Amino acid sequence: MLTTISCLQAHVDGTYVILAVQGPYQASDKAASSGSNPIRGRPKKGSDGTFATKKSRQDQAQCDWHLMQYGLIRLAFNALLRFLHLQSSSSSSEADALFKWKSILQSHSLTSWSLTNSTNTSPCNWTGISSNDAGKVARISLPKASLQGQLNNFSFSSFPDLLHLDLSSKSLVQIIPTHIMNLSKLAFLDLSSNQISGAIPQELGNLMSLIELDLPDNFLTGSIPSTLCNLTMFTHLSLSRNNITGSIPTQIGNLKDLTELKLSINCITGFLPSTLGNLTKLTVLRLFNNQISGSIAQRIGNLKDLVGLSLLVNNLTGTIPETMSNLKKLTRIGLHENQMSGSIPEGITNLTQLASFNLGSNHFSGHLPQQICRGGSLENFAAFSNQFTGPIPESLKNCTSLTTIRLNENWLTGNISEDFGVYPHLEFIDLSDNKLYSEVSPNWGESRNLTRMQMSRNAILGSIPPGFAQLTKLAVLCLSSNNLTGEIPKRVLEAGFFTESEFK
Repeated sequence: MLTTISCLQAHVDGTYVILAVQGPYQASDKAASSGSNPIRGRPKKGSDGTFATKKSRQDQAQCDWHLMQYGLIRLAFNALLRFLHLQSSSSSSEADALFKWKSILQSHSLTSWSLTNSTNTSPCNWTGISSNDAGKVARISLPKASLQGQLNNFSFSSFPDLLHLDLSSKSLVQIIPTHIMNLSKLAFLDLSSNQISGAIPQELGNLMSLIELDLPDNFLTGSIPSTLCNLTMFTHLSLSRNNITGSIPTQIGNLKDLTELKLSINCITGFLPSTLGNLTKLTVLRLFNNQISGSIAQRIGNLKDLVGLSLLVNNLTGTIPETMSNLKKLTRIGLHENQMSGSIPEGITNLTQLASFNLGSNHFSGHLPQQICRGGSLENFAAFSNQFTGPIPESLKNCTSLTTIRLNENWLTGNISEDFGVYPHLEFIDLSDNKLYSEVSPNWGESRNLTRMQMSRNAILGSIPPGFAQLTKLAVLCLSSNNLTGEIPKRVLEAGFFTESEFK
């Protein structure tokens, strides 16, 4: 009968011990004496015809475990070989796609993108290319790489793992191709500062992983696709400085994680959607230089994290909502060049972090808030070309943080000397066309950074203080149409860059 050795156990001396055999077996004396096939203890025949050693069952289990481990190692090794093969194929495919796109572009800056250099054939070693742990292209970042060409020639489908695409500050032309939707994992897309035209494709709304979209400084037309409002992971949307028309989609309120919304310098019309009040994580809202009409909804008071609000140069009407005083983190408010009216809510003075407050060229009336500089952070205060009456805000006198004051073209009253202080950082002040009176204080000569000072068409008396000669940075001084007397100090004329006619 045929004897089958079913399991061997290896020893450190290089010999093996038979753990189990099938069928009749007997070691020859020669084999036993030579030690080439030692058997420890004579095996006894079991009921199944198997000869086994004393611990055969335990040893058989150990042998089976070794065989299983060997099988797993072999499977893992084969899988690794297959993975490396696939990885190499994928890397080669991505390299081919990138090199093909480069060959169509006009560029002299991507010299590392080469398939002929045997040491640099992996795209992950190329300029601007980064890979993930699997070796697949995950990031293409080529800002300011002087590329000229079309996006339509880019093989988006060759990069299924791409997370970050930055092709900003180029000379890319024509449209955003619809097959960009193949980048299903894309989280960051920056095509800013190119020459891309046409409409924003609806297909961008299929990039459900998109977090940040930057398309400013192009020639995009058409309206904002409502499909973008499906991208609920959005934190940043910038479409500024294009030729976008239409209104802001009401569905914009679906983007609950949005922190920055920048749509300025376009041709956007319609009303401000009240759903903007849903964007409670918003920190920056820039809609300036458009044709937006209607009023600012009270729900803007929900945006408790808002830092910057820029709605200037639109067709907005109505009043400043009382709820705006809830926005305690605001540092900048820009509402100038609209058609807004009413008075300024006194609660605005609670915005103690406010650094810039611009209300110019509207139809506001009433008194200016007396404690507008309560926080001591105000740098730019502009309320020009309105219908404000009453006194100069008392908090302005000690507001040493100011760099710009523009209160011209109102009906404000006050003492030009007593209502203003010394401003070490002040560069520009315009108080023209009001009802200010009294003499010019010598204190104005202590504001050494002044470059422009305009106080024409008031009721100012007296003479020009000699201390004005200390304003060595002053380029413009307008005091015309007042009741000044005396001569212009020679030192003042010698110090500045103005002529005597500007005092008349």
